[in-house]
Amino acid sequence: MTKRIPYRTYMCALILITILTGQLLADEVELGDNIDRVLEVLGKPSGMLRSGTLLIMQYERGTVSLTNGKVTKLSIVSSEEAEQKTAKRLKREADNRAARAAARKKRIQEGTAAKAAKLEDEAFKELPAEEQLEYWKGFQQKYPEVSVSTEIKPLEEAIGKETEETMAMAKEAIAEEIKATEEAIDTLANRSGVGRQGLAEGVLELKRLRAELADLRAKQAELLDTTSERD
Repeated sequence: MTKRIPYRTYMCALILITILTGQLLADEVELGDNIDRVLEVLGKPSGMLRSGTLLIMQYERGTVSLTNGKVTKLSIVSSEEAEQKTAKRLKREADNRAARAAARKKRIQEGTAAKAAKLEDEAFKELPAEEQLEYWKGFQQKYPEVSVSTEIKPLEEAIGKETEETMAMAKEAIAEEIKATEEAIDTLANRSGVGRQGLAEGVLELKRLRAELADLRAKQAELLDTTSERD
């Protein structure tokens, strides 16, 4: 014997099915819908691309294409799929952050140990300042979280001081050469009582000395320019 469903129960179930079906339909965008309907169902898009009469609206769930204000193409996944994609993306971002944090921690540990070992290395301390500075600058790039400014600064100052002393000596040496060359030119130009051959040789020597003097003055000017740039 078939058991009959009470009329009231039947009507309640029918109404509930109708409401749920209407809700499902209301949550969907269909071909031919206008942009207001898209915004009503999906909300504000994360981005939009427009080309002539074509408008592409970008959402977390996919894209909706409208032509002349009407939906002509749908590439939308379900809310469940969108939630799964979002969860995967958030997990991937969290994993990436954790990986970066682990890598940073490892760099700090390795860099701290490497710095301590290098500071105790007597052979390293005997290297020229330029080589030590080159090492610490490379270290700074490899282990940016481990500060080596207290190692780099005195080396740069020592190299700068040494360079200034070298430049001063070079300028002094060139000044002396210029002075000696000018004196030689004056002596040769004022020389008298020489024969024709001696005169010809004197002219050639004078020409050579003047060319040498020009070269020395050019070097002196270059040194002065370099000093000005450093200052």
